Amino acid sequence: MKIKWNVIGIMLIITAVLIMQIPVPEADASSFASDFKMDGTTLISYTGTATDVSVPSDVKVIGEGAFQNNTTITRVTIPENVEKIEPYAFWGCSQLEKVGLGEGLGEVGDYVFANCPELESVYFPDNIARIGIMAFADCASLRTVKIPYTVRSVHDTAFDGCYRLEIEYDIGTEGERFALYFSEKRKEMPEYEDIEDYGEMVTPPVQPPSEGELPAPQPGNSDNVSGSFLENLVNGISDIFGGSDQPVTDIPGRELGTSTVVGNMAVVFMDNTQPQVSSGGGSVSESREAQSMREYTTEKAKGTVKYTLVDGSVLADRAYYGYQNLGSLALPEGLEEIGEFSFARSSLQEVVIPEGVTSIGYGAFYHCDRLGQVQLPGTITHIAPKAFDHTGWVNLFFEQGAGDYLVAGDGILLAYKGKEAQVRIPEGIRQIGPEVFQGHTEITSLTLPDSLEIIGEAAFADCDNLRQVSGMSGVRIIRDRAFYHCPLEWVVLPASVESVGLGAFARQDVGGVVLLQGQVPAAGRELSADRRSNEGYRINAFDNVEYVLAYNHLMGQELEGTVLDSGQTVYNGVMGHLEDNVLAADATYLSVAEVQGRSWSGTVRIDGQSYTLQGMDQISYSIPKWQVSSSGDLTVAGDMELQARLSPQGEGDLLQVRKLAGIGEAPELDAAYRRIYQQGLPMDTLCYTLSLYEGSSGGRITRLGKQALEVTMPLPEQLQNKDLRLVTVDRNGQLEYLPVATDGEQIRFSTDYLSVYGIYGSGSLYAQGDVVDGRAVITDYGRRDASPDTGDPVHPKWILGTGLLALGLAMILLQRKKRTA
Repeated sequence: MKIKWNVIGIMLIITAVLIMQIPVPEADASSFASDFKMDGTTLISYTGTATDVSVPSDVKVIGEGAFQNNTTITRVTIPENVEKIEPYAFWGCSQLEKVGLGEGLGEVGDYVFANCPELESVYFPDNIARIGIMAFADCASLRTVKIPYTVRSVHDTAFDGCYRLEIEYDIGTEGERFALYFSEKRKEMPEYEDIEDYGEMVTPPVQPPSEGELPAPQPGNSDNVSGSFLENLVNGISDIFGGSDQPVTDIPGRELGTSTVVGNMAVVFMDNTQPQVSSGGGSVSESREAQSMREYTTEKAKGTVKYTLVDGSVLADRAYYGYQNLGSLALPEGLEEIGEFSFARSSLQEVVIPEGVTSIGYGAFYHCDRLGQVQLPGTITHIAPKAFDHTGWVNLFFEQGAGDYLVAGDGILLAYKGKEAQVRIPEGIRQIGPEVFQGHTEITSLTLPDSLEIIGEAAFADCDNLRQVSGMSGVRIIRDRAFYHCPLEWVVLPASVESVGLGAFARQDVGGVVLLQGQVPAAGRELSADRRSNEGYRINAFDNVEYVLAYNHLMGQELEGTVLDSGQTVYNGVMGHLEDNVLAADATYLSVAEVQGRSWSGTVRIDGQSYTLQGMDQISYSIPKWQVSSSGDLTVAGDMELQARLSPQGEGDLLQVRKLAGIGEAPELDAAYRRIYQQGLPMDTLCYTLSLYEGSSGGRITRLGKQALEVTMPLPEQLQNKDLRLVTVDRNGQLEYLPVATDGEQIRFSTDYLSVYGIYGSGSLYAQGDVVDGRAVITDYGRRDASPDTGDPVHPKWILGTGLLALGLAMILLQRKKRTA
């Protein structure tokens, strides 16, 4: 009998050991040799689904495309026996985060890790000698790499699109050369400041199973009955220990998406758009047969949801950034604006933009390399820079297109590849797109057609030899920096001109004259001027233009809101009017010392007519509304007491704080809250605005990019010692939650976007859940373990194994005790 109990005890111990040896579902792929398809010592393909993969020790070559487009791997270890990785080996591994390269590898070949958007960390061993063409292109999450001293060649495109990347190197090496080159190149990548959080990218849709087809089992799915008896035993016991004791709230309807519970309120995120999409190479004309594309939401911070389509009219910024399942796309009717980077770096091939769309945002289709056909409506009035840069469509024009002009839609000039000194833009062009002629230093004169209405942002910027422009008879809008740093001798703006943007005619040196034939135009402003890094953009439309003239006395006109309003930006020349052959000086925002210290042109020529300067001794000195700060610190002004600082510090900037009387004065914030929660902001919400103005120019800044504004403010009594929520709205008017810290009486937070804000007290419950089968499932966080690593529930195999081990040992020890008694 004693032997029997000893045997049972030993069996229990053995069983316990076996149970604790069972791998968790995210098992190391090296234990599944059949997942690696080999041809001798070359790994041809990997078919497993593990997240952490170690390449087997008998592999010497990882073949072309061996792991291409894998969607499960998060970490890969390449051992020292691997001598070569062929092109595209890990192309498009969408979840790959970490890579360790072995000591036997001599180079990282062309395109090996390209288009791995989540890749954060790469270790290069000292024996690496070459990093190839676009080896890590579009690895947008890659932040730091150390290039070893052994590297002899890094291709200039090796890290294209890695706009967050900082490169470490040894002095005097190829790594240093490339790092210096890349630091400058990175500044030209549109995403450098604009894509702040790659994780905001919309989740690609999962195709539903065909009729009669079962969905593929997912890792950890309880319906998956494959595996050993012990694995299934542990999975079964998992339901006991990790049980489904979550509270459930019934919400009628189909599966909708994720839900968040704030203050005991379950929130369901609704789809609200049905644009048409066809995957693959189908033509746009086949859109009737195209499949329906659902709207997908993304979460940025606690409780935040964002829609790809906002109120049916705005396609949100970054809505389909990097999306690789798009072919031909017809956007929905009712759309008015396509947001910034909305399709950038996606697989989009063809797109139909419907009538009614008026604006295409910055970088909207940037680097859509496969985009070969675009249909633009006649309603478009605004195209931001980089909107179509590096698309297959534009690239093909530069390589093979006939003629010098790429024209789309209703007379929209999008690209130019001519080399003429005297440029005559053809009749029929209605608007000139952004940056079309930028940097064409060969141009000396320009004739614009009568059909032209809009001159786009930076359209002729840095045309360093452009001195004469004629033919603006029908122009209505001249956008920011249209003729930036062009040494124009004179410009006549017809009465048709309604607005002129920042820096539109700004010069590098003082000179030239602008004649206004009508009223003073309104001050235009593009979103690029809102970015902190673009400090040279926030200058007056006529910066360094010597004279701005009219046919009537300028100071007798209403200047508020115009290009000569000194509360916007300050014009640094002389304002005057024409009388016969006389240029009469009227007023200036310059100081007496500045006027007396400058040599002024006594005669100017406008369209062949000469005018003589008079009246400088009687000029009126107007005090500008914006005074340049002599302080190097941030100044805080307004009707709320708070402390704020910029990190890194700005130079004499002004932060204007305005407390709003109530929710009624923050309609955009209340609308964003209602869009998600189907009800208005809590009544105790404290609403206020923060506005930042640049110290040197007075120009407004809303996007801080790499900078951050840190704010500490006191709380009113009704919000003290409460669980607080801080909400704001993004550029598209969508709700965002910002993390906060509080001591009960004050609140501290940091932001990189200046907007309207609301603070309110919430209930103590905050949980996350999913909407499944029409029910909002709320997670109970009470059963987390106390371990400092992940906080995940303890895996049941350890509980079961430990219990059997203790029971087995107890049986053996008990029999020994009886034997010695």
